[in-house]
Amino acid sequence: MKDALSVLVAFAFLSAFSLALFPSAHAVVERQSVDVVLHSNGVAEERITLAIRSDAAYGAIDYRVDRQPLAVLSDKGYSEETLTDGVLITLNQSLVPGENNVSFTLLFDGLVTQQGSSRAFALRLRPVDNATLDVNVTLPEGFVLARTDAAVSPTPDAIVTDGRAITLRWHEEGVSELPIIVLYDGPSFPWLAVAIGVLLFVALAVLGVVWRRRHAVEKKALLGALGEDETLIVSLVKRGIDRQKALCAETGFSKSKMSKVVRKLEEKGVVRKEPFYKTNRLKLLPGWE
Repeated sequence: MKDALSVLVAFAFLSAFSLALFPSAHAVVERQSVDVVLHSNGVAEERITLAIRSDAAYGAIDYRVDRQPLAVLSDKGYSEETLTDGVLITLNQSLVPGENNVSFTLLFDGLVTQQGSSRAFALRLRPVDNATLDVNVTLPEGFVLARTDAAVSPTPDAIVTDGRAITLRWHEEGVSELPIIVLYDGPSFPWLAVAIGVLLFVALAVLGVVWRRRHAVEKKALLGALGEDETLIVSLVKRGIDRQKALCAETGFSKSKMSKVVRKLEEKGVVRKEPFYKTNRLKLLPGWE
């Protein structure tokens, strides 16, 4: 087997997405398929397939992303190496002379901008070797395209739905670049359900006041029992900084110190720790929100 075939995958999802393959005398990408599945929690799932014609054998494929993915999904396995300008991922996918299909999935967080119920997703794709390009973008279930003439650019070749989610499709040949912008909105606001909920809330509010007064003294005592570091973490979680990795960056705590503080908060019944890909997300327990 020869050395790994180098593939450069540069993601800049805050505003764009791009993919490029280093030129090789022995391999060429003939078709490039990118299926983007947008989830309601803001995670973008990128399912990438490269149809490669190779004149030589390779033992693996290297590609690079400019940000750390939440996860890499590959049947063949992979390894990661942190670089100064991104992350190098080696996919244990062998190429043989002739036709090859290489498929893998990347999960990214923080790629969709949001304002209220409106969201925006943008990508800029550069086909490898002027390959035929097929792109699908699927909105989260229940979401719809924004009510504006500029909701999608460029105009997709097809807009389809399975009754649950909307999918936009593009098929391009001979293009050097394909910038895509999709504006979409969350599910319609359930006014009737909200009205009923408000009535129930009013009915329960009186009971809630009684309960809060009963536990106010106890909660005040518990707050006084929290240490300075614990109080800091609780205040940050209340502000929405709830991932353990982000809390380390915000406070400057080491991973070991953060683990100790979180463990004490769990023992005191203040937070609950939930796995979230390669980190943990902290949830305040009832009475601490």
